Amino acid sequence: MKTNLRLKVVTDAERQMAAILNQLGLTPTAKDRAKPTNNHRGSLEVIRGSIADTHPELLRGEDIQRTEFRLPDLAELELEEGDKL
Repeated sequence: MKTNLRLKVVTDAERQMAAILNQLGLTPTAKDRAKPTNNHRGSLEVIRGSIADTHPELLRGEDIQRTEFRLPDLAELELEEGDKL
């Protein structure tokens, strides 16, 4: 029986992915060995235009006011000349 040529590619990719997950500490056995990062949120510089600049409430853990999405009422829309529904 002839072996599938794609089998070697898939097994190599799976082996590489497993090694990467292990190095990142994303496996059950490696999660205890992963080193925590330093948490210096208060001392970081806010970059203009970033999420921290435009929406700081998202990073403070505050409740966000959400607006309800409603579809527009097509009867209320005014058509301009040449427009079709």
